[in-house]
Amino acid sequence: MELEAAVRATIAGRLTMAAITHVFTIARVAELLGEDDLRLLHW
Repeated sequence: MELEAAVRATIAGRLTMAAITHVFTIARVAELLGEDDLRLLHW
């Protein structure tokens, strides 16, 4: 059971990092396009 919990925590950490990277990518593209990245993130 401990191993299963560790695997889930690792997977969750990877998903969190992927999400953070995705946000920075959106911010970078918005910067290149001269857009307000915060406005783009508020759908």
